[in-house]
Amino acid sequence: MRNKFDEQLATLNEELTQMGCLCEQAIALASKALLDHDNDLAREVIATDRDVDQKERDIEGLCLKLLLR
Repeated sequence: MRNKFDEQLATLNEELTQMGCLCEQAIALASKALLDHDNDLAREVIATDRDVDQKERDIEGLCLKLLLR
């Protein structure tokens, strides 16, 4: 039981790290798109934002599983 909890906690940590990286990339791209008036890059940021939103939902699900244990 404890091993499964530890595995899920490690997975949560990985997911949070990945989401942080996605957010960091989105901020950098958004800044560049804004400064360069680059509409194509802005669209890429929007797509990245969708990935961040999905990652957030995944993380919430993992958190709920951990809380239920």
